[in-house]
Amino acid sequence: MKGELPLIQAVQALQGELLTMMPTLPEEEPALLEEEANLIDNAKKIFLMSAGLAVEKYQMELEKQQEILRDIADIAIEIYAMESARLRAKKALDKEGEEKARLKADLTRAHVYEAFPRVEQRARHILSAMEEGDVLRTQLSVLKKLTRYTPINEAALKRSIAKQVLEAEGYVV
Repeated sequence: MKGELPLIQAVQALQGELLTMMPTLPEEEPALLEEEANLIDNAKKIFLMSAGLAVEKYQMELEKQQEILRDIADIAIEIYAMESARLRAKKALDKEGEEKARLKADLTRAHVYEAFPRVEQRARHILSAMEEGDVLRTQLSVLKKLTRYTPINEAALKRSIAKQVLEAEGYVV
């Protein structure tokens, strides 16, 4: 509300994007970590939507809504962790190649697919703390668009991670 971050402008841009958002099917197999990048982008949109609606509703009184602020902060923390892991894995992929950086990429994928549902849950808490009835249902339908993804076989991914760690006799830094 102090105008230190262009939150309102970002929220307005997101609202325009959401109105024109159409689901599409990928034409080809996505590159390694591309799906995770898309999930992180959607997590950022969820953050903007949730925080923007909170600012819009409470204005200067937002500081009194501690539960909402906690959930907004938790979403920001999840995004930071997902993005940091992805950037580190991407750097390793670019430098070392896919074979040598596979463990980092797999660890990143596992983290993103575990963290993204937590982002969705926090956003649901925020929305349901602010609204009810038709307004809440409308907001939840927008959230549903942003949280639509194809799950992966996390069990197989984690088995693969365990196998790589055992073969390397520890985590590769």
